[in-house]
Amino acid sequence: MFFNNKKGISALISTILIVGFTIAMAVVVMVWGRDLIGSTQSDIQDRVQGELSCSADVAFSVKSCECSDTECLIQVANDGDIAIKEIAYRLYDSSSLFDSGTKSASLDSWKVEDFLIDSLEMSPDMKVRVEVYSSIIDNGYQILSCKDSIKSSFICERVGVVQEPGIGDCCGDFWDFRALFDGFFSLGSSVLIKTGMKISGDILPSESNVYSLGSSDKVWKDLYLGPDSLYLGENKLSNSEGELLWDGEPIKGGSDLDCPEGFTKLEKNERVLGCIQNNQEGTGPCQTAILDCWNTYGARLPSYSEAYIGFMNYGISEPSYYYEWTDSASYMYESPSGSYYMCGIIYSDYSNYNRKPGSTTYTQTRTSYRCFIEK
Repeated sequence: MFFNNKKGISALISTILIVGFTIAMAVVVMVWGRDLIGSTQSDIQDRVQGELSCSADVAFSVKSCECSDTECLIQVANDGDIAIKEIAYRLYDSSSLFDSGTKSASLDSWKVEDFLIDSLEMSPDMKVRVEVYSSIIDNGYQILSCKDSIKSSFICERVGVVQEPGIGDCCGDFWDFRALFDGFFSLGSSVLIKTGMKISGDILPSESNVYSLGSSDKVWKDLYLGPDSLYLGENKLSNSEGELLWDGEPIKGGSDLDCPEGFTKLEKNERVLGCIQNNQEGTGPCQTAILDCWNTYGARLPSYSEAYIGFMNYGISEPSYYYEWTDSASYMYESPSGSYYMCGIIYSDYSNYNRKPGSTTYTQTRTSYRCFIEK
């Protein structure tokens, strides 16, 4: 028989089994290696993406920092598109680290948030600097720990307030206090001061032409100023020996109006209307009268009421003709014989006219006029 040699058959079977086992092991190793390489590659990609998000996508800044002797208030702004879930902070006195920690945050993109660091012990002369880090971020598909990849520094302003013993209570209005500030200071919120406050220095706004002193519903009762201290834009209002000056020149107004020679002041109970000419300036058409008064005195024609008061109360001269021009609106008068453009007049005390108002054609040459200098 062909198969009587059993030893040769056993060797063949062993060889086949060894080859099959080797192939099976190779397949297992290849599958395992492929999964391992894929997982490692994915981990590396996530790590690289996270580091890129921490270093390139995160943008934030410390906007302000105010420190008393026991706490610091830090304002942080997210200036980028990546949400910040936690910040880490470090407080330095000059170059020495004296406090650090973390604070949970809800800093979505382009938001601002305040962080209070309390339970501190700081001497009044400490110069505090804060460093803030975005320790945990959310880039939209993963939460990342950024550690110290990016930071923002800020020199803190020191705010020192010492309440008088036994007055007021904690955390309410400041009923009375004394404060000593060395350099600049700011307050994060409104503080009510119920006693006087003395300042040995200038009070300056942080920005020019932005803030107001008082408001429409919160006005100051009295304002005491020195003789040369009130500026309105580029103009100066001052006081010299009891006389108000505008850019160094006396201010004319009220009962202090000075009328030139040949004019009379119309006033009643310190209410001044202006200066009316005592006698007629001349005669001529309405337009001539208007131009002559303006070019000669910088004046105008008196209104009917001003001329009437002058005649009745101050005895100015009567018109040389029956009437004289007044500063009244012109209008057009239509009659069967044609159209006439009229100007206002005041009649003299002649016959039964009794200084009544009226009008006549604006080209009338025999009409007299006088001038009026307005206050």
